[in-house]
Amino acid sequence: MRLGFASFWLDQRIKEHFTRPAANPLFISAAKTYGARVAGIVLSGVNNHGAAGILAITARGGLGLLQNLDEAKFSDMPMAALNLDHPEAPITAGRLAERLVAHCASF
Repeated sequence: MRLGFASFWLDQRIKEHFTRPAANPLFISAAKTYGARVAGIVLSGVNNHGAAGILAITARGGLGLLQNLDEAKFSDMPMAALNLDHPEAPITAGRLAERLVAHCASF
């Protein structure tokens, strides 16, 4: 398996959902740059952070993972991604790493 490394930088653009850095710009940028080799994971949190980013990732063949809604302390974020995109079914935190490793091994 060949490992690839990427670099990124933070800027002072407008905050998204009161946050900077924000998940959506990161996911969208990664999807545009790396396509199917990208995996995005949305974990517990409030509002809809990451939903549009997961949509961008899966639209380019990447892997969109969501934390199990019953396991998440705040299920707003994984639920928003699920409602917007219907990526893979939400899975437990323990299975997230296993699924991520399987995705990476496919390249």
